[in-house]
Amino acid sequence: MARKKDKKPKRKRGNHLINRDDQAKLEDILGALQEEDPSDIRERITSPRLARLVLEQVPPDEALSRPLVFAIKGAFPHDKTVQKSLKRFLFKLKQKGISIPELEERKDTKPLVRGPDPSEPIAYTGPIDGAGNRPLFLAIPRVPKGFDVGIGIANDELGFRDFLAGTQSKKRMKELKAFFFEQVRDPLETSLAHIAQIMEMAYARHESTGDEASQGYLKIRPWILENATLPEGPLVYQFISPQEISRSLLTASQIDRLLDHRLMETWIVDPAAIESPMEEIQKAKESPILISDTQRAGRIEEIKAEAIARIYPGEKRRLVKRRLEEMALVLFKMEEEQYAKIALAAAISLDEDDTIFGVNPFLTALVTRSMEFYSKMTEDQEGSKILRSPSSSNIIVP
Repeated sequence: MARKKDKKPKRKRGNHLINRDDQAKLEDILGALQEEDPSDIRERITSPRLARLVLEQVPPDEALSRPLVFAIKGAFPHDKTVQKSLKRFLFKLKQKGISIPELEERKDTKPLVRGPDPSEPIAYTGPIDGAGNRPLFLAIPRVPKGFDVGIGIANDELGFRDFLAGTQSKKRMKELKAFFFEQVRDPLETSLAHIAQIMEMAYARHESTGDEASQGYLKIRPWILENATLPEGPLVYQFISPQEISRSLLTASQIDRLLDHRLMETWIVDPAAIESPMEEIQKAKESPILISDTQRAGRIEEIKAEAIARIYPGEKRRLVKRRLEEMALVLFKMEEEQYAKIALAAAISLDEDDTIFGVNPFLTALVTRSMEFYSKMTEDQEGSKILRSPSSSNIIVP
């Protein structure tokens, strides 16, 4: 007789790994439910993760549930993971005989005319590379059928590199979307507000030039300005508060960990910008004047510091900061929250000026890594040619 296999116990839904900070925030929120109105509670729930944890921990009590549900629904109306947690929580309430009629779906009413919802276009983007390039795809439903489709690349420094827009059939829209997914590494669904923010920032870079790329964007811009609410700042801070970011995250090992991430492979400094400092470093290594290792190391660090100051003046540092904030949002959406926090720590550190006591650790690591990358490539003749070729397609400038 065949032996029955022991059934493995089912894992309970929920995240049981709650750190001390989250636990303290949970206790604070649960304690405030009986005393504060939903708007006050909403300010305490600072991230989708915290919202989900609260919904898992709060008891199904009507007096506690109503303000909590409205606070979370208002704080994260478009976050799919939060909305799923809300549905599960409402179902749990219903099993206990607790009803919130305002949030129950009405099945007895149907719209007389089925038209597009301006809040639900199809929007995708990809990770931002080291040069500030961002692939974009936006499909806006039209009445009675078809889509206005925009597809291309936006650069945070140069504006639109390529951008085509026009009215397409549903079939053609799907073909363009499939093409986008084939060409873009790790495409991510995003909100209308986010993609509109990226497009408007690119458009502002060459608004006065009237070139072909911006002309393509102008075909869909009126609809975007009418229907999108642009965020005031980087969208990532709606999910991760700056107060959650500790300066201690920015250690050398954590920076290396971030730069080792596969999405950071293109974060390499322009070879033309560091070719001269690399030659100076080589001379320092071979110098008969610098006798000790300490002297050589000191001179090399001095050369790197001078190169960083020249490559990354104020405006350039602000661009790198913005790119790190955008990368943090991508990493957060990919549920790699620790990487997202390291990227944010690096971004926030760029607000600090360099001093005689030290240069920004992220920029130092980026320049050092780029120099090592090019040194390895110049070991053979082909690598040497790539280093000296400003048009090399496999080099991404900062």
